[in-house]
Amino acid sequence: MVSEVIEAKRNNETTRFRREYIRRLNEANENRGLSKLDYEAEDAMEEGINELLNLETTYNIPILSISNKADEEQTSKIFIRVNSGGTKLNEGDFIMTLFSVYEPATRQKIEDWVRG
Repeated sequence: MVSEVIEAKRNNETTRFRREYIRRLNEANENRGLSKLDYEAEDAMEEGINELLNLETTYNIPILSISNKADEEQTSKIFIRVNSGGTKLNEGDFIMTLFSVYEPATRQKIEDWVRG
């Protein structure tokens, strides 16, 4: 979600992103037999998204783009180099990276499922 919020900001679509995100949450709640978000919950969502947007101006968040032409071996080498310093990433992070590069539709399905 973080990358989606930042992308929406870059495209000047933060208002649309907020509305769409809340709409999707409400649909997911309805599908589960839960009630829609109330105004207080919607306000909390807005505040959370605003905090994410403020992170980009407060902190320099590095983003590493890997070409979809990179093979598994190249991607693995990149992962090992990036993972050698700072916060260690786990296997799940690596697997999601591979999905991002080689199976973006599958990664999107996983993210959608996690969001509900």
